Amino acid sequence: MKWLIVAALLSGCSTPRYQQTWQAMNFIDYGQTMAIAKSPRCHAEGSEPTRTLIGEHPSETQVTVMFAAYALAYHYGSKWLDRKAERGDSWKAIRTVTQVGLLSSKAYNIARNHDHSLRMFQEDHCAATRR
Repeated sequence: MKWLIVAALLSGCSTPRYQQTWQAMNFIDYGQTMAIAKSPRCHAEGSEPTRTLIGEHPSETQVTVMFAAYALAYHYGSKWLDRKAERGDSWKAIRTVTQVGLLSSKAYNIARNHDHSLRMFQEDHCAATRR
C-alpha cells in the first residue's frame, strides 16, 4: 500500500501523461516482480538491468527498494528532460525518444511477465510455464 501512495504522489495532476503512464506501468511491473520474490521455486528475474541489480531470486524488500528507486529516477529524470526541452527542439526530440524507449521497454517487460504466468502480487505457486 505504501508503494501505491508513493506512485500517486509522484504522478500528480500537473504531471504529464507519459509520466503518469510510466509510473502506472512501473507499479504493474513491480507487482509482477513481487510475484517472483514470492515464488522463488517457480520463477526467476529475467530482465536486465533488474537481474543484475537484485539477482535472479530477490527478496520482497529488494524488489520494493529497486522499484521505488526506478520510480524516483524516472520522475526526476523526466523533470530534468522537461526543463531541457523548454530550451529547444533538439532537447524535445531527445525527450520524446527517451520517453518512447522507456515506455516501450516497460510495456515489453509487463507483456513478457504476463506470458510467463506472472500476475501482480500472486502468492507462491508453480505455474505450468517456468521462467
